[in-house]
Amino acid sequence: MRGLQKPNMSNFMKNTIDKTTTNDKNAAAFKLSPKARIVPKNQRLVMPPEAHEPRNIKVRTNIHFDLDILNYFKERASLPGASPYQTQMNAELRKIMERDQGQDQASGLKEALEQAARSLRKAIKFADEAEVVPKRR
Repeated sequence: MRGLQKPNMSNFMKNTIDKTTTNDKNAAAFKLSPKARIVPKNQRLVMPPEAHEPRNIKVRTNIHFDLDILNYFKERASLPGASPYQTQMNAELRKIMERDQGQDQASGLKEALEQAARSLRKAIKFADEAEVVPKRR
């Protein structure tokens, strides 16, 4: 059975680092950018509180779009400096959601104002019927 020979493990993986180089040469090859910041190992998995907000948590899902809608967003994404098409679609859906939530809040505020106006009219009517006159000093 010549076809099932065991590979020669000594040459299986070659060393990719030249062991004769000094640490100074390796350090020069891996310079950090000025924007980089060193995070201690014990803090690398610590996330800020806003990372746990629903708007910052991404969820994988399977959804079917009409081809023309998908092509529209992909075309927008192909423009220079444009966000990826998924990000643009998410932003458009967020606008719709926030607009609808704003309308819900506005209708709730309108209802509260109408209730306050009804209560005020009742209080005025009660005061007129009782002929309550405020005392003057």
